[in-house]
Amino acid sequence: MLYDSVVFIDRVFEHGPESLSPFISLPFALVGAAMMLYGTGEWRRWAYLWVFLSIPISFLVLLIIPGSWPKGSGAIIAGVAAFGTYAGVRSYYARRDVAQRQKDDRAA
Repeated sequence: MLYDSVVFIDRVFEHGPESLSPFISLPFALVGAAMMLYGTGEWRRWAYLWVFLSIPISFLVLLIIPGSWPKGSGAIIAGVAAFGTYAGVRSYYARRDVAQRQKDDRAA
């Protein structure tokens, strides 16, 4: 997933002719993300896709916004983005599960 995401970004923004076509790399990245959901046991919890996709998205933001990023900060920024997204998605599902239990209790 990460490789195909980087290839997609490279092809779209740098127009690298030797890289894979964006019409192939983007579906591969999405299929890879779906496979990660299945492999981690979070199938049907689609919001967890944001955790996996936050890493290439943060790299994309680093490429789009040129600046004086410290050397080696890309991995740190991607890690913080993934951790923050994971915390947000986990709290979303916790609130949703509590609301569903309350709804089930009222129905019973």
